[in-house]
Amino acid sequence: MIVGLFMAPLLSLKPNRLMPGDPGYLIDIAPLNDILLVLSLLVLFLIFANLLSWNKHLKLFMCLILSAIFYKIITISGDVALVRSEADFLARTAFTTGFWLFVAGYIVVMMQAFATVIEKKYDIKLLIILLTIAPVGLLFFNGGVGEISIFKELMSKQDRFLLEFKNHLLISGSASFSAILIGIPLGIYSFRHQRLSERIFGLLNIVQTIPSIALFGFLIAPFAWLASKSDFLDSVGFSGIGFAPAITALILYGLLPIVRNTYAGISSIDPSVVESAKGMGMTSGQILIKIQLPVSMPLLMNGIRVSFVQCIGNTAVAALVGAGGFGLFIFQGLGQSAVDMVLLCAIPTILLAVFADTIMQFIIKLTSPKGMDYDTD
Repeated sequence: MIVGLFMAPLLSLKPNRLMPGDPGYLIDIAPLNDILLVLSLLVLFLIFANLLSWNKHLKLFMCLILSAIFYKIITISGDVALVRSEADFLARTAFTTGFWLFVAGYIVVMMQAFATVIEKKYDIKLLIILLTIAPVGLLFFNGGVGEISIFKELMSKQDRFLLEFKNHLLISGSASFSAILIGIPLGIYSFRHQRLSERIFGLLNIVQTIPSIALFGFLIAPFAWLASKSDFLDSVGFSGIGFAPAITALILYGLLPIVRNTYAGISSIDPSVVESAKGMGMTSGQILIKIQLPVSMPLLMNGIRVSFVQCIGNTAVAALVGAGGFGLFIFQGLGQSAVDMVLLCAIPTILLAVFADTIMQFIIKLTSPKGMDYDTD
């Protein structure tokens, strides 16, 4: 954090959207009183971090000090961007190395501090997300950071951003739900047919080794051929590009964690428990529904969690086959060398994955049998 604040540029002062900019260090862009305020808060934070670390509740106060520094840095950046925009409407002010170093350190320190106060990891993640996003969101809606380059990109593409956000959720959600419907029965089948399980896992492992871009590309030709041979498929929009190959590829990628964890969860049950159930006259279906699935539920849900988070990230690549999603802006930004356009959707993709992971951890906790301490790590 100290390196980010005082040894690296916080902002990139660019003449326009695409041109490289001059570095903007905190000492150069901020008034003296703001610099002194940041220094004072930082010294106070270090005092609390070193002298009062024995008291876990005082760490909360330490985190509030750190949040105040973060809020002040955002405010300074917004003021600089506003002044430059008023002087030249083409000028762009973008966050750069120092700011991202500070944010990285900020998140790490906050998570370490809260870990000693809050036992539930999903609560910590939600709290960190809130404390990171809330100051930026508050200032943005009040007009404080609206002139920062990444937010100007958002305002200029607001309608399309919302559309691709919906597409991203639709694609990743549909693929994850389909992977669950296929993966759980396939995991059960693998457990009951041990000879075939090696072949099933072998095929799924091969799919995982194929680069995502290559797999999306491989599906274009066969899907286009199927659409040309079937009027029904063509009428419902099935083609070599778009949602069909994107969702299919994501389903294939999402199967392994679900199948593997379903298989492992059922395999971990003591065989004597199953034998006892058979001795009581329970059928194989009753044993599966009343014993095997409930006991293996935490491990099974963890597989779904991994698959879901992986699917959200891989959905960004789906834009290469015309499916849309946040990847559309990411690849456009890469093609135009517009870093802010890349960040505009790369950051929400990361936040979506973290949020999904947090929610799934909460669900795993709820679905775990009482007395069973299950760690999702």
